Parts: sequence; C-alpha cells; structure tokens
Amino acid sequence: WLTVDDLCAGYWTHATEYYRKDGKPTSELSVLKLAMRHLHAGYGSTRAAAFGPLALKACRERMIADGLSRSTINGFVARIKQTFRWGVENELVAPSVWDGLRAVRGLVRGRSRARETEPVHPVSDADVEATLSHLPAVVAAMVQVQLGTGMRPAEVVAMRGKALDRTGKVWLYRPEHHKTEHHGIERVVAIGPRVQAVLTAWLKLDTEAPLFSPGE
Repeated sequence: WLTVDDLCAGYWTHATEYYRKDGKPTSELSVLKLAMRHLHAGYGSTRAAAFGPLALKACRERMIADGLSRSTINGFVARIKQTFRWGVENELVAPSVWDGLRAVRGLVRGRSRARETEPVHPVSDADVEATLSHLPAVVAAMVQVQLGTGMRPAEVVAMRGKALDRTGKVWLYRPEHHKTEHHGIERVVAIGPRVQAVLTAWLKLDTEAPLFSPGE
C-alpha cells in the first residue's frame, strides 16, 4: 500500500519538473522540501489513505513545538495539502482524503500557540541614500532604479534594452520573465525622468545584453 513517503516521492518528481523557470528550479522547491521533511518525520510510514485531519493537525503541532512561525506553518501545511491533492488528481489517493484535509483551517493570528513574527518594514529613503556612496557604481544604479520603480531585484538584474520602450515621455519596461507570467498577466513598468537619467548611462548598443553586468 501507498505510504505518505511514497506519495511525497511521486509529488516531488512532478514538482521538480513543474516548478522551473528558464530551465532552473524555482524557490518553491526549497520550501516544499522543508514541508515534506516535517511530514516525513511524523508520518512517513503511515498509509496515505489513513492520513486525515487529525494527523495533519498533529503534524502542525510538531511544527509549533519546533518554534516555527505561524505564517511559515500555514505555508508548510498548504504544501502538504497540495501533495495530497496531486495524489487525488492522479488516482493515488481517494478524494475523501483530500476533502478531509481541506477542512483543516489555517492558524489565525492571536488564536494559536504558534510564534508570531514582526512585520518587515521598508528601509527609509534616507538610509538608502546614505548607502549609495558606499556601493560600486553599477550596484548603486541598480538600487536607484529599484527605488524609483518598485521593481523586484531580479527584474532589475535582468533588464535588457530590447525590453525597454523609450519612444514616449514615460519609458515602458516589459520584463521578458516575471513572477506572474504563468497567469498570463503582462508586466509593464513605467519609468519616469529620474530613473531614465540613471539608466541612460548604462544603455548598450547590443539590446540583448544586460544593462547591469556583474563583470562591470
């Protein structure tokens, strides 16, 4: 009979193929591996068909005892549920198992023993400005672009001239790859005069080349 470990092994094979971008594994795999470790520790040899809501909640209690934060635990539990959902989709587990796990609600702030984390606040503009003079020119330019556009670091790193429309007063940057592209959403970043002035010094004749190169 199929054990929880067997189910995890099958889903892991699927996940290593599914969670890839530009031929490289995404960060989702690292988080999934950690979630599976907690599942394996308490229930690896358990029959997958016998893993129900109480087992999932017991697994969650172990995470709380290990000192994980509430948000981290909710994320791990969601991935455990996803593993069983995949099992149902591929007729490895009965739909009733997935239905039972779905009934387990996420931990709510202030209503569990799980550790809460302090919110991460943005760095002040003054701190950013004070740091710029200590950075290499290329890194300082990247920081200024991110500060002025709100782009993710990876989007700044990947900037190429071919994705930059400079025909209008406001430039438009369309990243070739971005976080929500798998949802069919187009990403367009508006770039005003301040950031345009920063980028101008880094534009290249080769529009395929990255604007910001580690070699520089």
